[in-house]
Amino acid sequence: MQFKELERRLLAEINEKEDSLRLYRLTEPTDLHIKEFGNVRAVDFDAPLVV
Repeated sequence: MQFKELERRLLAEINEKEDSLRLYRLTEPTDLHIKEFGNVRAVDFDAPLVV
């Protein structure tokens, strides 16, 4: 299965208001090949963490 077809099928399955999806292409440089969809809640681990 091609990457774009896989991406399309996975996006059809998620609820973008509740779910998150992150796709990684394992080629160099990896930071340029990350796609995030949906409810992305990233954590800044360099900032103070309050629990």
